[in-house]
Amino acid sequence: MTNLPKEGESQRIGRLAKKVLAINMPLNWIDKEQDGDSDFGIDYLIQLKNSTGHVEFSFYLQLKGTTAPAYNTANTLISYDFKTSTLEYYHRQEPLVMVAVVDICDEKKLYECPIYYLWLDDNWFAKNHEKLVNQKSISINIPKENILDQDLDIYDFYASRFQEKLAFNELKKGITEQEKPVVETLSLITQVIDEKPIFLKSIELQGEAP
Repeated sequence: MTNLPKEGESQRIGRLAKKVLAINMPLNWIDKEQDGDSDFGIDYLIQLKNSTGHVEFSFYLQLKGTTAPAYNTANTLISYDFKTSTLEYYHRQEPLVMVAVVDICDEKKLYECPIYYLWLDDNWFAKNHEKLVNQKSISINIPKENILDQDLDIYDFYASRFQEKLAFNELKKGITEQEKPVVETLSLITQVIDEKPIFLKSIELQGEAP
């Protein structure tokens, strides 16, 4: 038999997943495929356009495909296993990472195959901290309501995230101007808020004062 290259199963599934993404990608996304090992790298850099057509934000997208999807018994979640080392790598990335799982339910009808997405934001990492420390892999559970299709609008989510970043930078600037160490000071503020929630209330009252 002639020795010719053959497409592996994981390669085939990955190729099909990309086709499904191309069908369902929102029109205000500009995708730039990234080079590297998809086991720990990033598949896409997505540039996000605003309502006037200007490119305003960007985020990373990691795409996974499966022909054997793992749904929970209530059929409300789909799960996909990720190495914790990979997730720790994602945690260190800026901009934010979105993971998307394609249920390749019918290879001949890729336009019917759903894509489910989840943002791996700070809240997700805080919630799963113990698992990240103690396990080699984590099953990421994605609500089936998180559908990635052409109707998906994430602009407000990302604009809000950007405003939070600006507010944090102002806080950081204030700490720096006082010639205080940023990380240690932020940790102290967090500790005070945890121990004395009334601290935040007092700040709110000061802001309301004439």
